[in-house]
Amino acid sequence: MVSATHRDLETMVAQGAFREDFYYRLKGLILRTPALAERREDVALLAPRFLVDASRHRPLRLTRWHGWLPRIGRAMSANSGRW
Repeated sequence: MVSATHRDLETMVAQGAFREDFYYRLKGLILRTPALAERREDVALLAPRFLVDASRHRPLRLTRWHGWLPRIGRAMSANSGRW
């Protein structure tokens, strides 16, 4: 099983906000990675993949070559809080 969270589960267990038995079942291997907001230089590397994935759900309508870059920039800015 793979799971992810942005919360400090150890602290939550100590506070009684997360079940201890469940925490130890999930614990296994912990791999900590910094949030994308802390790795802004990686956005340019990941953006093409995000755009392909997003276009599968909501196709981008690119009518003119010069119009697509600002649109992508706006889409990335609008979704920056989610990354």
